[in-house]
Amino acid sequence: MDWNDVPLGCEPQIGLGHEGRSPITPEQGRKAAQRVRLTDRDFALFRFLTVYRFATGAQICRHVGVVRIDRRLAQLERAGFIRHQTLTRGQNLWVTTRAGMEAVGLSEYSEQTGSIRMGAVSHTLGLVNLGSDFATGNLSMEWLPSSLHQNPEGETVVHDRDIATNYRQHLALYDGDSRILRNEYLTAWGSEPWTYVLHTTTATHTPDLVLDRGGKGKDIAVELELSPKKHAEYRTILGMYKTSPYAAVVYLTDSRKVATRINHALKEIGGMPNLHVRKYEPVHTNENIFG
Repeated sequence: MDWNDVPLGCEPQIGLGHEGRSPITPEQGRKAAQRVRLTDRDFALFRFLTVYRFATGAQICRHVGVVRIDRRLAQLERAGFIRHQTLTRGQNLWVTTRAGMEAVGLSEYSEQTGSIRMGAVSHTLGLVNLGSDFATGNLSMEWLPSSLHQNPEGETVVHDRDIATNYRQHLALYDGDSRILRNEYLTAWGSEPWTYVLHTTTATHTPDLVLDRGGKGKDIAVELELSPKKHAEYRTILGMYKTSPYAAVVYLTDSRKVATRINHALKEIGGMPNLHVRKYEPVHTNENIFG
């Protein structure tokens, strides 16, 4: 069934999935999967949910370019490719199952098996909107300093989960010895996602998003900061950024406390001309519906 033929609204309603009925058995799931003919949009959905961890129905609609989606999500859930979790305010969040990950060759990613932590919801949904809007060019350039407004041909968005997963794979190759990666990441910069991880002898840091604009001195790190870290953490992270090859580091925040702590840490490391702290003003509203 074409997704545009689904006669329901964009936001999934409470009651889809396992709400109000017994969970399907593995055998029922296998039979349902055999009856579902997967489309390119389905594969795009599986990749999207795998990379971003979870998303709302409205975000899925925007990403795959449809306006109606409920029935297809229910079909894919019955077939075992995705599942949902209904939060306290009745909002459904959708995640990919192991079967969905394997369908798009992303079996190396860890599956979201437990309940989604409420504390992670606003941040993750904010990153979903940021990443997809950067990728499609829909993001208002007011979010970036004027010197960074250029959106070059071939720019790609690298997500924190891509970076972290790739980093773990490389770390395993060296029996967990991070010293080798720490010594190689500047030379290999931009060749693979793991190289965007920042290093000191005692700490690492993964940006929320990286705008890959072609390598050293061109790429931009983006941090969505909705709750404050400890002052010492900002000092360590900014110290790593200061000596990194990023052309710019952009912090987006709606918290005055976050901005104050970043500015204090900035003074302690002697300043950083390519750091920009910008007010976070969501393009879409659904990432803040949980408070």
